[in-house]
Amino acid sequence: MNSNNLNPHDDSFKFSEKRGKLNWKALEELDIAKLQREVDINQLERLLQNVTFALLEKDPDMKRMRDKNLIKLFKLGQLTTEYVIYTQSIAEKMAEQRQREHETKYKEAIEL
Repeated sequence: MNSNNLNPHDDSFKFSEKRGKLNWKALEELDIAKLQREVDINQLERLLQNVTFALLEKDPDMKRMRDKNLIKLFKLGQLTTEYVIYTQSIAEKMAEQRQREHETKYKEAIEL
């Protein structure tokens, strides 16, 4: 993932400057049903990188913004949001588990 919005001394989130062009060919070739069926996280993350940090401009991007591509972008956004929610849930569970382990170890250390 792009870490331009992460500063080790500042925990606040910042949106990154958008650069580069959207890879319309990759989007046009995307088979959303296959991506979902195969749970292809690698492909999702590759597309996510490009879509997230691409700078969309009226010309030539609007010429390629046909209904089919717009629907794919929207569905890709849905899958991405679902994946982010899943990863946040896993991260929270891991943090809770580490906290419980820490508390257990702390109690054991106090008893010694």
